[in-house]
Amino acid sequence: MRNSKDIVFNNVVIHHALGMGFLFERSENIKILNSGVYIREGSDRVMSIVADATHFANCKGAILIEDCRFEGMYDDGTNVHGTYVEVNKIIDSKTIRVALKHDQQYGFEFAGVADEVWFIKSPNPNRAETNTVATVTVINDHYTDLSFVKDIPTDLKSGDILENKTWNPSFTMRGNTIRDHRARNIIIKTPKKIVIENNNLSSMMSSIMLRGETFYWFESGNVEDVIIRNNNFVDCAYAGSEHAILKVSPRLGAAFSKTDLYDRNIVFENNTISTFDSRIVWADRVDGLIIKNNTIKQTYTFKPLYPNAYMFDLINCNNVEIINNTYKGTVTSGVQADNASKKSLLVKKNKGFKNIK
Repeated sequence: MRNSKDIVFNNVVIHHALGMGFLFERSENIKILNSGVYIREGSDRVMSIVADATHFANCKGAILIEDCRFEGMYDDGTNVHGTYVEVNKIIDSKTIRVALKHDQQYGFEFAGVADEVWFIKSPNPNRAETNTVATVTVINDHYTDLSFVKDIPTDLKSGDILENKTWNPSFTMRGNTIRDHRARNIIIKTPKKIVIENNNLSSMMSSIMLRGETFYWFESGNVEDVIIRNNNFVDCAYAGSEHAILKVSPRLGAAFSKTDLYDRNIVFENNTISTFDSRIVWADRVDGLIIKNNTIKQTYTFKPLYPNAYMFDLINCNNVEIINNTYKGTVTSGVQADNASKKSLLVKKNKGFKNIK
């Protein structure tokens, strides 16, 4: 679906596709209900589709995925993101040339007339000034000239990035089963409200990943309002590389700060986690993270891959609370926090683990 709005898929099942299952670009208000991506019963296939079950690029409005089943994909259950473009050239006080940087994004419509755009100026990765697009001149699939209503920031330079403020969705994922597939159950990047609740999740990599990327994929952007609650996680991160149930891990280019806070306001609560390995939450550069009332139980499905990893591992974080969580198992490592994270860290009323390193 492209350049569309008010879309509903209900009772639609995809058994095989040579790419994405449900793919949406620059579309508005989307519902996927009672649907699925999974291998047809009785088939000798070992894989359903070749890429993501659902994928949303540069969308807005409200996205809802409810009561669906996603299994057997060769990539993520869902990926929700915008697009960072790079400043290629300053043309005049109101006009810049921007570049799409990843080959799978060539030809994307980054912005239209009247769209609001954020300027992001290295080394700070946070959203700065906002301006409104006045004209759009497409040069080719790689380059576009954007003119703005107001003057652009005087300190904007080649290599800085832009993010479309207008085209970001709210996102709700409720009552779904996602399992037996490669990569992540959910990878998401939007500053608007995110609710992930009452799902059954099992993944080869991190079950939920929050990761804006200013290089390679150039998928925007940092989250600002996330609730992850009442989910059932079972034996996640079994592929071999080091992951976590929830991993918050911005991937920023060399020009950007490695310590400035990036993602914000994440709540991880009332989840049930059955896990053979150690890592539960692994967070980097988060401002505002609440981990509370979760029940964690060790399983023996697989041999632990990283038995010495900490259940809760914090790097350059601020305002983190780890409260009233319960763990039953043999893992002795509880919370690890670097000096920056310890300054505002609150750990209390947990059972089964105590230590802070």
